[in-house]
Amino acid sequence: QEHAHFSVSEFELNKKGVSYTVETIKHYKKILPKDARLYFIMGSDVFLEISKWKNPREIFSLSSLIVVSRPGYQIESLERVIRDPQLIKEFIALKKGEQYKHFTGHIIYFIRIPGIQISSAELRQKIADNHPYSSFVSPGVKDYIVAHALYKSRKADAQKSP
Repeated sequence: QEHAHFSVSEFELNKKGVSYTVETIKHYKKILPKDARLYFIMGSDVFLEISKWKNPREIFSLSSLIVVSRPGYQIESLERVIRDPQLIKEFIALKKGEQYKHFTGHIIYFIRIPGIQISSAELRQKIADNHPYSSFVSPGVKDYIVAHALYKSRKADAQKSP
């Protein structure tokens, strides 16, 4: 909310079936102006698994990535993450360990920030289990979560039913 140039996608939430990042990126490439630049933000913990994702080559060719450091998950080299020898040849280092440019012009940015010791899955579980979570989100985000009853566990809902 504080960043007018950012938006959160609900495409995957509203889509039926399995969601793949590459499909979400393609969706936004279709509906946004041709000159729009897409940046996919993810944690370094998730980026370590990108070689196992559906069509990682296509993800790199459609969008720039912003990989944010996560405690305990360091990216030592791009070659250790992208295990496909042909795919790694599609990148050049702009700043070793910080920026890599794909031949299509999209860039992978590695951003180091002070870490919060919780993953998104752990945060959602805290909320579902009615554990305190205010220190992990802004007041506006907490208000939104409460107003829309997000991440409520089915177990908690079942206990409330007569």
